Amino acid sequence: MLVQRTTVSLNNRYLLFAFIRIKLHSSLVVYIKAPYFTLLCQWQLVSRFKKGTEDYHRAGTPLAEGYFAILWSIIGDLDYFVAILGLPNFSNASMPCALCRTSLTGSNTWSNFRPDAPWRLQQWTYSAWQAWPNRCQNPLFTLPGVSAFSICLDYMHSKYLGTDQYVFGSVLALLTCTGMMDKTPERNVTALHRFFQDFYRRDNTPVRYRYLNRLTMFLRQSGRPKLRGKAAELRYFGKPLLAAWEKWMNCRISVHVDIQLLLKMNVFMENLLSEFRDEICFPPDQAVAFEEACSTMLTLHGKLAVHFADQEYLGYKLKGQ
Repeated sequence: MLVQRTTVSLNNRYLLFAFIRIKLHSSLVVYIKAPYFTLLCQWQLVSRFKKGTEDYHRAGTPLAEGYFAILWSIIGDLDYFVAILGLPNFSNASMPCALCRTSLTGSNTWSNFRPDAPWRLQQWTYSAWQAWPNRCQNPLFTLPGVSAFSICLDYMHSKYLGTDQYVFGSVLALLTCTGMMDKTPERNVTALHRFFQDFYRRDNTPVRYRYLNRLTMFLRQSGRPKLRGKAAELRYFGKPLLAAWEKWMNCRISVHVDIQLLLKMNVFMENLLSEFRDEICFPPDQAVAFEEACSTMLTLHGKLAVHFADQEYLGYKLKGQ
């Protein structure tokens, strides 16, 4: 984040780019000295700028003429946190989270999503994290004020390209391959494709799947179903999928009702995000509602994961995201 002190020229437009690039190149070290942002290049590995160029001569000098940088948050997917920043590995049985001291199993398991889950009381405090000898040693965390609290989990990768892919793929597999619809799986997926296209038109959905008419869009050669697609396609797919599920579900089957409620919570969350897309944060009441809906959705996710655990191709895969 850049904060303006005085008017500057466009010659300093590279500042933000240089600041972002530190995430990828360990040969860069950032120093913050208000009101200037100084980028110092370390030449032991490789020179970042060609000798004799303007950028070569500017390296190591104050930039931006009145702008200075604030590290507001560190955002990335789980693989980036582990491979680049050296944060705890999300696949660990013990301490897999960068924000708290949860575990894979036991009373402190992260798969307990209830409001009173023990891991919620194990979230780091600033002083406790600073005192932890195994905390992240990436240079970013040596900057004043930077800690585990600076880490922001990537909603897009964790939800749209994470749990949503498995949940939506599993629901589609249940609809098409288990007798809920009365044709062959191939004919069922064709009928669903037409249903979704009609829904998109009626609902004026902004981002749509164009070719969701093949089983291979969500059935894989091995492993649980996983819906392919871009993040935006998945974000707007909850509503049409909920409509399809309610059309073919059996209200007397408790598992069907659980899946319906899971999809409703998913859609509710996305509706809130759309409604307040121009705001920095939710109003207090909506923030509480969003968190409660998310907890309900994930609790049902865990319950369904247990229910379908023994079914090789039809089930939910509980992922540590």
